[in-house]
Amino acid sequence: HYRTALKKRPYGSPDMLNNLAIAIYQDSIRQEGEEGGNKVLNEVMAIYRQALKQKKFHYNSNLNIAKILYRDKDYVNAARHLNRALKDDKQAEIDHVEVYDLLGRAYMRMKRYKKAIKALELGISSLQRGVGGKSRVNRDKILRRLEGNLDGVKSLLGDRSR
Repeated sequence: HYRTALKKRPYGSPDMLNNLAIAIYQDSIRQEGEEGGNKVLNEVMAIYRQALKQKKFHYNSNLNIAKILYRDKDYVNAARHLNRALKDDKQAEIDHVEVYDLLGRAYMRMKRYKKAIKALELGISSLQRGVGGKSRVNRDKILRRLEGNLDGVKSLLGDRSR
């Protein structure tokens, strides 16, 4: 359906392109498992980049690119895209929790511990203030992960960060 819509509107919209990339990836996973998903990653990344040409700070496209880059251990570029996602002013703050979580982990991998602490603390704060969008069980699970990562980073820094 997304491909048909793109024929009618060749440049699409950032949301349409993001959804097309997700659909292609999920369809490949469904048909061929993880190997199938890996086969279409170049195509998917190209579609996300096309969305970013239209809207540099598109939340979902930046987040999805960052997830792929993080998986590929390209933490510097993952962090760059996560910071861009945070600049999408149309995204609710509660949605930023996922970005802060991944950003904190990327900074940890880069040994940029103070930035990791800041990102994780922002994620915890956003999650605690947010009312909607996440089930209580899911919020508690995410909160435990954020707090665990924060404790881990602080232990790496020793008493200097406490």
